[in-house]
Amino acid sequence: MPEPSDALLEYRQKIEADLLAKINSTLEPLVGAGKFRAGVSVECDFTAGEQSEESFDPTHSVMATSEKTEDATGTASAAGVPGIASNLPRPTSRASTGAGGTTRRTENVTYQTSRTTRHVKLPQGAVKRISLSILLDQEAHWEGQGANAHRVLVAQTAERLKSIRELLVAATGFVADRDQIVVETLPFEKHPESGTAASAGAAGQERTAARARMAGQDSHRPESCSSR
Repeated sequence: MPEPSDALLEYRQKIEADLLAKINSTLEPLVGAGKFRAGVSVECDFTAGEQSEESFDPTHSVMATSEKTEDATGTASAAGVPGIASNLPRPTSRASTGAGGTTRRTENVTYQTSRTTRHVKLPQGAVKRISLSILLDQEAHWEGQGANAHRVLVAQTAERLKSIRELLVAATGFVADRDQIVVETLPFEKHPESGTAASAGAAGQERTAARARMAGQDSHRPESCSSR
């Protein structure tokens, strides 16, 4: 199979970028910017052609042809010799003893099963599979003060993960028997120089240092004494 051209690769990348934009616009108002990571992979079929398919429905049939025939056979009664018995006085009538005729009717009907024929032109670049992966950050808050301050992580609940998954399925046009989606939650690493956790820890340390400075200033104040 020939390699896809640059235009077809750009077409696939455009689909992935559109899906990623839909995911970002859905999750940012819900969990906040920087609180999730999303990945999109699209598999396209770059072959083009035509496909014909024929289907039969045995529960529905129609009459194709109908042919009817009729055959009649019979034997006539004896009429005598002309000029002799026919010229004599007519005798008393008697019951006819001639053989009776027969009639045969035949009908041939042909039925045909219902058939549907469809011709489909397969476009180049049809989507074969979409894979979505979503990683959500865990909620965190700080407990304790000073040197005892520590960060507590709270994992996303199963109900929240299910709700987020359903939102993404609706936003991206997910097809259940074709596509794949994975939604997981893990704590994101926080860097001391730029992370949220570092900011919270620095604020706690600053408050502790301020209290220590105030306590040091109070200890150096001269005590007043009274003499009698």
